[in-house]
Amino acid sequence: RTSHLLEASAYLTKQHALRAPFYIKAARKSFQKGLKQQQGIDKSNSDPYIKQHEGQLQVLGALDLAPEDAEIWLEAAKVSLLLASLGESEGEAQHALAMFARAAKLDGTKLQAALAWLGRKEEKETREEKRLRKLVRSQVKKWNESQVPDIPITFVSTLK
Repeated sequence: RTSHLLEASAYLTKQHALRAPFYIKAARKSFQKGLKQQQGIDKSNSDPYIKQHEGQLQVLGALDLAPEDAEIWLEAAKVSLLLASLGESEGEAQHALAMFARAAKLDGTKLQAALAWLGRKEEKETREEKRLRKLVRSQVKKWNESQVPDIPITFVSTLK
């Protein structure tokens, strides 16, 4: 009987890991919609807060589904930094920094991947995106694979 529970748990964990990337993709779409609202392209709302919040919820869903997946943490950090550029950026950038740290703790190769992404120049990057990338990159550059800081995950209660 216990073996059935273990099998069921393993199955659910696998299914959650398969779904998590879709939540990241949905968060990116929320960012794109929020950015269009902020730029006045989408006139349905002049304040991108709702799309920012929607994206943040998608990120949290992905992390909840795959809490031990370094790639999900890395992608969550990236999209969180983009979402931060829509407003209230300083606190949100710190959340992204914590996600980059968790990704690097789970898989040391994610540190270089984070630095590469943070240092990349995007063609249609906003001034705020550029500022936040530079801010977070300056902090991540101080880390090395053996000494990534333990930054508490304070923005979601289900993750430790």
